[in-house]
Amino acid sequence: MKTLLALGAGGVSLSYWKLFAGDGILIRMALGAEAKKASPEVFSALSSIITLRDNLDKQTTERMYKVFMDEPWGPNYILRLYNKLSVAIGNKKRLPLKDPAWQLDDGEKWFAGHLLTTWYLGIYYHEKRPTQRITFEHALMFDSVRDSIPIPYFENTPFGEWGNPPKSGHDQQE
Repeated sequence: MKTLLALGAGGVSLSYWKLFAGDGILIRMALGAEAKKASPEVFSALSSIITLRDNLDKQTTERMYKVFMDEPWGPNYILRLYNKLSVAIGNKKRLPLKDPAWQLDDGEKWFAGHLLTTWYLGIYYHEKRPTQRITFEHALMFDSVRDSIPIPYFENTPFGEWGNPPKSGHDQQE
């Protein structure tokens, strides 16, 4: 468990380092120009900003965009958060967190957390909408162990295998 936590923390640290070192998408993007519409490109850029990842799965981003645009305030929050955060990051210098550019109202904070939770779990939760699985294999919670530990019941598990009892070490030696 400690190893998994250390790997996750290392991944987050690397993401922050990439952001401020200048080789991440957030610095390469032409940020600072105010967006007028919550387009798929704006949503993708906002997702990169919120998750600190520049390699988000394109199909997952498209599915998530459709779900978030269907929320009553989704397009509004996508546009507001993108415009606020892209201007702050577009200055290409680390602003103090007390700077007004970083100040989010309660709705913006909630939406940013909502978006981040959906990206990490791959499951969309909203109190007034049905819960949906957007992705499983591209959920960011698997990034720290991807390619070293199989994703449970997705990788290396034949269809229907989850219905059988697990094999014990004794069964395998016979």
